[in-house]
Amino acid sequence: MQLFLLFCLFFALALQPGHAAAFEPVPFATRNLNPLVQIHGLPIPKGGRVTAPGETALLLNYNLASHFARKRRGEELIFLDGETHRLELHLRRGLRPGLEVGVEIPWIRHSGGFLDNFIDGWHDLTGLPGGGRGRVPRNQILFAYRHEDEVVRFLDESAAGLGDVRLTAGWLLPWGEDSDSMALRAGLKLPTGDSDRLTGSGAAAFSLALDGRRDSGAWSWFGSGGTLLMARGDILPERQRRLVGFGSLGTAWKPLERLALKIQLDGHTSFYDSSLTPLGPSLQLVLGGTVAFSEHTTLELAIVEDLVVYSAPDVVFHLALHTRF
Repeated sequence: MQLFLLFCLFFALALQPGHAAAFEPVPFATRNLNPLVQIHGLPIPKGGRVTAPGETALLLNYNLASHFARKRRGEELIFLDGETHRLELHLRRGLRPGLEVGVEIPWIRHSGGFLDNFIDGWHDLTGLPGGGRGRVPRNQILFAYRHEDEVVRFLDESAAGLGDVRLTAGWLLPWGEDSDSMALRAGLKLPTGDSDRLTGSGAAAFSLALDGRRDSGAWSWFGSGGTLLMARGDILPERQRRLVGFGSLGTAWKPLERLALKIQLDGHTSFYDSSLTPLGPSLQLVLGGTVAFSEHTTLELAIVEDLVVYSAPDVVFHLALHTRF
């Protein structure tokens, strides 16, 4: 019911009178929040434009993820049950034409949460499989892995703290027209989080990506692709891969001056050498929209579902405020 009321409020805001001319839809600021993946600094797509000289772009990005995965294959077993709250502050500043720098500061909390009753009720109502949720205690937290006789309990109680801070830079590439743009983006993740709390990996990582966009009337298309190079971290270090590919593809349609409806696919290759789905490649579907308060300030709301089941959270509720000044 709360989610339905939030969507009603979202669309009511879009129908309010006022001028929000020329606001440009941007990709959803989403990533895989699997607790063993989100620690590695997977970038979010940002679109093909960079911040103008002397301008600051601010993003306040909140995601609530519900996890449940219990998978066994051969001598490996993984169990992920809990919730993750991830709140991020992103700041980007235009230094000169075609160049921006930025910083991303995350705060992360893992807990047993409160969504299990809601999700179980949704499965009962729709007849969708619950994947065994009903056979374990509700609102518990347990992230654990076993290989043969080795058992690793990553978390069995609530934990919170600063995540791994990322320093970013973006360069606008010198081609395209007003409706087309492409940017080269780099990011350096610093090990400021705590691997014992699953708020960080315990190691640095470097990302390089191309982000592009194309506008055509009421429609916009955006895509991103790149690689993530990671130092050896503290979480399953003997299985962690050092190089991962990632990408995103989406489109936006503006039926109203203040409203854009968006759909997006986010994916990546495997972060670990394992046959278990929660440690393998992922593909997520993001559905939602953006409402504009002004040309410079927008609010986006979305739901994220795992298309490769168990590779990402069961469901993620996404809320992000974008502004420029």
